[in-house]
Amino acid sequence: MMRANAIELEVTGPGSWRVCDRSVARDDSRHIIATVAGGADGYEVTWMRGDRPQTRFDSLDDVLGEIHAFRHRHRSAGPTRPIPIPHRPPHRG
Repeated sequence: MMRANAIELEVTGPGSWRVCDRSVARDDSRHIIATVAGGADGYEVTWMRGDRPQTRFDSLDDVLGEIHAFRHRHRSAGPTRPIPIPHRPPHRG
């Protein structure tokens, strides 16, 4: 298991990892950011968050760099107020 800040790489098999966000609870679907598979010829990343297509990288360092950039772009500014829903009185016909 390798950790970098709030990122955790869990080994799931030979040449495969699950990339987890330790700042999110394990029972939250956002905990798993991506899965990584590969080796000497490159690494395939399947993203579990967002709508990104499967991506290929030359090194594991490139994978981690992109994951840190992804987390930075999608970092929440914290809770926000709910969006108000307009209320209309019931229709009386």
